[in-house]
Amino acid sequence: MDPSRDLQLPPANGSGSRQQVACPDGFWSADLHTATPREVPWLWHGYLAAGSITLWTSRWKAGKTTLLSVLLARRVTGGPLAGRTLTQGRTALVSEESREQWALRRQRALAAFSRFDDTPRDLVIELNAQGTDYEARGEAAQDEFLESWSRLHTVLALARGKLTRREIAASWPDADGPAPAEASLRRWLKAALSRGLLRSEGAGTRDSPLRYWLPEAEERWNADPMYRLLEADRLLHEQLAQLDVRPGA
Repeated sequence: MDPSRDLQLPPANGSGSRQQVACPDGFWSADLHTATPREVPWLWHGYLAAGSITLWTSRWKAGKTTLLSVLLARRVTGGPLAGRTLTQGRTALVSEESREQWALRRQRALAAFSRFDDTPRDLVIELNAQGTDYEARGEAAQDEFLESWSRLHTVLALARGKLTRREIAASWPDADGPAPAEASLRRWLKAALSRGLLRSEGAGTRDSPLRYWLPEAEERWNADPMYRLLEADRLLHEQLAQLDVRPGA
């Protein structure tokens, strides 16, 4: 195709004269072959280049965001990162996540098993402001809960009634990856109850499982007559089941 010629397009309504549309400037195959190769302006040699779009991808929870946090902190001074040169400079970060969430990204929880008493069994380490080393920060259980509570709160806020652990796991958002293991979910719910963030009821048995809900949701549910009717029916069936009595028996 000759880029100097205009394109002849048929009219939109299928009749009338053809329309002339100027061909935009652009690269053509001949131009690409004659272009002079330029040296790649690496920011992180071999991985991240200036003036280019770089996509980082891997399986979830593999550490993409943690690596990015380390890279951003290390750019303050520059130097080697994973055996590759990283140039010094400033970085503008555009993210939909909050500052608090990014603060958690700088932290990693360690769980250790050791015969030595000096080995911390539960520890959080955080990249320091200079991006050169990690230092101990807080307790792992506390930071794990803070990171998981936002997702747990989302599930319960959308609930139309009190949920069991199984129902919470079934309602887990797909965007957050697989639902947590039963032991993890039980631990998170227990921590939320101890902080007064949740309420629960039930005997914790098959016939009367524990159910969880947000305190602020109860007022909204009680304003619905249908909810009150269904809730009273559910409680009656659970009480009869515990007595091993069936309606109509």
